[in-house]
Amino acid sequence: MELKLKESEKNKTPVQFLAETAFNSNKYVIVGNKEKAFQILNRVEEEFEPPIDDIVYFGYMLVYLELEDIEKAEEAIIKTQQFVNSFGQGELQHLVYTGQGRIHELKGEYELAIENFRKGVEISPHRKKFFYYIGRCYRKLNRFTEAKENLIIAYNDFPYNPLYIY
Repeated sequence: MELKLKESEKNKTPVQFLAETAFNSNKYVIVGNKEKAFQILNRVEEEFEPPIDDIVYFGYMLVYLELEDIEKAEEAIIKTQQFVNSFGQGELQHLVYTGQGRIHELKGEYELAIENFRKGVEISPHRKKFFYYIGRCYRKLNRFTEAKENLIIAYNDFPYNPLYIY
């Protein structure tokens, strides 16, 4: 991750680089280093000026989802939606739907989760990870045919991703 960020910093504007850093902070939680994730998010907050500093809430949302901290993830989602609405950043709406869907999934509200993931597919059909999430929810609902259909879409796009073959 560190090498990726160093390369990215060379090729992006400072704002683009800091935004990318926030959006990837959850990767540190995945590998067991949540302290590093929060250090990164604190750095992003310090370097951005208001109101653009609210972009950091995307990072917080993703980190709290990895930590399965529903309450804090819900707080961050409110801020991410406000950011999307205030700055006309519709291309980031898919992250809001991802967050909302994951929260419903964590709560065991699989139908509502699927509904949010489907909204994500509608606005970002090229983001095949939505199909993984949808398939996972159908599997938890014991609707295995629908689960398989969606998981195959995700798998065909990213056959090397170990999540998709679980």
